[in-house]
This record gives sequence, C-alpha cells and structure tokens, in this order.
Amino acid sequence: MINRRRFVQWAAAAAVLPRRMLESSTASPPRPDAAPPDSFAADQAARSPRYAPRRIPNEYSLLLPGEAEALAKSPGVSGFRSDGVLAATASGAARWMKVGEEIAGWRLVAVIGSLDGAPAAVFEKHASHRGVIVYVTERGEVARI
Repeated sequence: MINRRRFVQWAAAAAVLPRRMLESSTASPPRPDAAPPDSFAADQAARSPRYAPRRIPNEYSLLLPGEAEALAKSPGVSGFRSDGVLAATASGAARWMKVGEEIAGWRLVAVIGSLDGAPAAVFEKHASHRGVIVYVTERGEVARI
C-alpha cells in the first residue's frame, strides 16, 4: 500500500509528465530528490519541429532609420549671453538662440551660468519614443542623458 505523501508526490509529478509517459507501462513516481522533467520544451519540440523562439521587438526601445545618427550629433556652443547662446550645428549653421528655440531639431531648454566653472547650455531632442538631453559648454559636450 502506498502512503499518502508518496501518492501526492506521484500525482503532482503525473500532472507535469507528457501524456505518452503516462500511457507507458514504465511510469513510476519520481525520486523525491529528482528534478521535474522539462516536459513543455519536449512537447513543443515534438509538435512543431520548425518552432524557434525569437525576440519580440519593443517599439519603445527601437529607433527609426536615421534617428540614432540625428541624436548623436549635438549642437556646439561658441558664445553665451544672459538670454541665450550662439549655437552651431554640424553642417556649420550658427545663430543666437533663446530658451525654447530650436536648431536642427535640438531645443534649447536652459542656460546654466556655471557648470564646473563654465557656462553651459542644455539641449533636448526627441525621436519616436525616446530622446536625448545634452549639456554643452564652449569646450564641447559635457554630459548626455
């Protein structure tokens, strides 16, 4: 006679075993220290030999063509005033900007009077579901978030 504990262990193991193992005459309860069989993967492979798991693209982390390059090119700054900055793009176009204006898709968000002893401009640019914030001084880009 089988005791109650062994019966519960066998019933729990039978629930995860593939059907073909239960129909065979050699089905027996597993050892208590044995790992449960990976029946789901075996059944999946037996049913569909062409099945191969793939990555599901996350639309929030992917960029459209050309967006990564556009986000990599931050504007340069060559002059500061109390109300704005002299910003230049990679193509060479330069102009005085006030907070809230844009140049090549980059919006001037703030002008910081002293960032590590030098004035800095804060620009932001959006792309699809993501964007970049850069801190730029006359010496170049200080930080990118």
